[in-house]
Amino acid sequence: MEDYQAVHRLAGQVTAAVAVALELPEDYFAAWFTTPMVILSPLHYPPQQATGGEAISEARIGAGAHSDYGCLALLAQDDRGGLQVRNAAGRWIDAKPVPGTFVVNVGDMLARWTNDLFPPTLHRVINTSGLDRQSIPFFYDPNYDAPVEVIPTCLAEGEQPKYPPTTSIAHLQERFGATLPYLDESLVDGG
Repeated sequence: MEDYQAVHRLAGQVTAAVAVALELPEDYFAAWFTTPMVILSPLHYPPQQATGGEAISEARIGAGAHSDYGCLALLAQDDRGGLQVRNAAGRWIDAKPVPGTFVVNVGDMLARWTNDLFPPTLHRVINTSGLDRQSIPFFYDPNYDAPVEVIPTCLAEGEQPKYPPTTSIAHLQERFGATLPYLDESLVDGG
């Protein structure tokens, strides 16, 4: 419980840093994180090996290329490595583990809030260590009813928002629905 609370506090510090970076008061996001939606998700990636001397294909990757749906993800990694992020040039680079640190991934929701000033972190996992890999992402999203619309300081003069206004829960439902069609309510209701 103590570790969970420490990571929760760290996530709050990251959102405060984001606010300052956007030239907003440090507590700008605080009202939207009074009862945040938080998930702590231990993940296991078995070792992967290429077959016949070929590289590991996208079909066999530990976690395919994706961005997280929510606001922020803080990730504690073990020392096995395997996390890769796509840089601005479109190349995959290793996010090598650094003891005592967290990887901070920007999610789709924060990108939406910032009109893509903070783009989502496209990442994947390829475990070629020969050993099991463990990671524990901490997904930190605002209150379910928090407004998600472009922050005024993220719009240049004359620029229009790239996304319509929504709420935190509606954004997450939209993203999950787009990738997990079996969650579509019409299917659940027999429609």
